Amino acid sequence: MGRLFIVGAAIFLAVLLAVFCLRQSDVPLTPNDHQVISSQLTAWALGQQELRGNKQPLIDFSFFSDRNAVLTYENCDPPRDLARFSNNAKIRVLDREATRAEHQTRGFEDTVYITISCLERGRAKTVYTVSIMFAALGGEGYDFEITKDEDGLSYDGVQAWVA
Repeated sequence: MGRLFIVGAAIFLAVLLAVFCLRQSDVPLTPNDHQVISSQLTAWALGQQELRGNKQPLIDFSFFSDRNAVLTYENCDPPRDLARFSNNAKIRVLDREATRAEHQTRGFEDTVYITISCLERGRAKTVYTVSIMFAALGGEGYDFEITKDEDGLSYDGVQAWVA
């Protein structure tokens, strides 16, 4: 009987530990988290900050860091702290149609076009892509899987394409 109690207690503790570990790695994302994600990805694309957990550097920043930037957001809201970025006269936020018109008018001469898109929203994981076009045949795209743990948001970025 004592042995059966020990085995039962061990199984109970193992299940309890497994549930605890799963809960810690599966923290749900909130609407506020998506605002933070939008802001942090914008700052990253403009070379202003690193992203927690991300090992993918912004490869060609030197090619466009001195240009005007047009930011576009698809399937996600612009950051609430947009003034942080748009107070700079070189940075503007336009919708998709206005961005197309801007590109037809100005091209790439002094402008880089950065699009941040939410591709997938899950309860505990979301996927965003950041596309940066700085020449007719020059640009790069990055995909980010974003999760949340007890320490905050974590970004797992990969370069998805380069032109």
